[in-house]
Amino acid sequence: MRSAAWFFATFLLAIPASAKAQSMGTLTENGVSMDVKAAVVVYNEAEYKLTFYLLPFLPSAEEISALQHDDKSWLSQKPSPDPKKWNERCPHGRFRLQWLGGQALGNPKESQVWLYACGIGKAGSNINLNKSGKDSMRPCSGQSRQDRRSR
Repeated sequence: MRSAAWFFATFLLAIPASAKAQSMGTLTENGVSMDVKAAVVVYNEAEYKLTFYLLPFLPSAEEISALQHDDKSWLSQKPSPDPKKWNERCPHGRFRLQWLGGQALGNPKESQVWLYACGIGKAGSNINLNKSGKDSMRPCSGQSRQDRRSR
């Protein structure tokens, strides 16, 4: 049964210690790529929202718990995993899939896809890409309008 309270189904998808040099993929902004080393997945049943937090490090149990409770503020205070590439703070990303109500659950025409990247291409940058309805099923790759404007 569904409840009005937040329901979290959380999984840590992490690279084993023996394969830390590998990546689960990348987020790229203005030619600068961030290797995704872990993803924390949180499902919010009340809002029909599935969020993937894309991280360039393996999070601790406390950091996972914070993300489960929608606390992202600590990410801006986290030291950079690569000070030569990002000297100010730790970059990160989020991918969210959301439906516009319980009856719409699973219907791509009533969904929204959102991709957010923070501090990847340069310090302080924030990229938001959104697609809704039938557009949410189209590929979300290539340059964003913001990438094209900054060149």
